[in-house]
Amino acid sequence: MGRAAQCIAAALLCVLLLCACDPYDGYRPYDYGEAKWVCEEYDAWFLIDENLKMKFCGEIIVGGEKKNIAVRFLKADFVAIVPYEMVDGEVKLAYEDYLWHGDAKFSPTELVLHSPMVNYLFDEDDEEVVFVRQELDEAPAA
Repeated sequence: MGRAAQCIAAALLCVLLLCACDPYDGYRPYDYGEAKWVCEEYDAWFLIDENLKMKFCGEIIVGGEKKNIAVRFLKADFVAIVPYEMVDGEVKLAYEDYLWHGDAKFSPTELVLHSPMVNYLFDEDDEEVVFVRQELDEAPAA
């Protein structure tokens, strides 16, 4: 192999390795163990429970009506909130099934949703919606 071909092969290998890396791996809410994530402003919550096998279910109040939801952590910093019945089986989700879909900021204590591409849940598209982590045996904040 010539020197140029080796350089091209090395560059392609680097690109492939970088594309396979997820900079958010280890930083999503499920990476911090079992907990209840609560957004008091919208009376919303979801559980991280190892028994649910990546189906993070919860509830939200929208227009005075309680909705069962599932939170999905997609590639990179994308998050989707969908009706729970959409993930209660092996249904393939379509983009139009999302109740909320957008970017998120992750930390061990907070999940901040922002910059939605789809928003049928929260009042304003430009607001940040904050979920705070609570241990499962911890009493709700007063």
